[in-house]
Amino acid sequence: MAEPFGSIDFRHFAPLKSTITGIAANSAYAASYGLSNLSECVMDIPTFELALDRAEVSHAVLVPGAATNEELADYVARSTRLFGISGLDDALKSGRDMRAEVALCSAMGFHLCGLAPYLHRAAANDRMFYPIYESCCETGMGVVLHSSFHMNAALPIKYSSPIHLDDVARDFPTLPIVASHGGWPWMDDMVAVAWRHANVFIEISGQRNRYVAESGSGWELLFYYMNGPLRDKVIWGSTWPYLPVERQKAELDLIPVKAEIKDKLLKHNPRRILQACGAIPSSG
Repeated sequence: MAEPFGSIDFRHFAPLKSTITGIAANSAYAASYGLSNLSECVMDIPTFELALDRAEVSHAVLVPGAATNEELADYVARSTRLFGISGLDDALKSGRDMRAEVALCSAMGFHLCGLAPYLHRAAANDRMFYPIYESCCETGMGVVLHSSFHMNAALPIKYSSPIHLDDVARDFPTLPIVASHGGWPWMDDMVAVAWRHANVFIEISGQRNRYVAESGSGWELLFYYMNGPLRDKVIWGSTWPYLPVERQKAELDLIPVKAEIKDKLLKHNPRRILQACGAIPSSG
């Protein structure tokens, strides 16, 4: 794996056919984001790396969506600029041994695994997830947890509150935890949990940055603390193809934080997470 030399997009869906097909099939999300021409989003490695170059993105952290972990691992292994987040929700729903599943993901080369607790009608601190966290600690992996609102009206939204990460972080203080989608709209809880725990990071993703940056959006508290005690705790993800990488990255300039904080958001902070979970060597 090449050492990241620039901006890191920490939430980018894999440009695999199965991933894109799955996104297209989810009509509610596709419609809400106004997605079209999704077939053009399927890319081989050279084409994808050119797209990253156009967006001035050094490395990308890919999520599989509907793709299998095996498909994602194979794709990521073809480039020195890609990392992968293995998906665990399907395995958990299938009743598989989650300790063995995490170990398998680690053996495939993953350093991060992803989980959406609300899909299981449970909060992140539910003991059903603890074998996953324990195995992540044993293998040195980090975990990315959905910690924001979602659009599946059939499932309760309450399970996604980031307040539940407080218990997980206390019980597993060495486990790198990324709160995906930034904790919105529970921003006060998100800030408090990330401030309390050195191993909790906040990922800004899932919404267009132009609107996130506007006064009254509900993100103001995070930006205030990003200029202070949370300066090393926040990262960014484009959420491509739901949102264009180049536009999302450019609109980060609208977020009211100091210039050096933006540099941390794009480069320093994601590197800290990748180092913590063993994806890249520690700088010492």
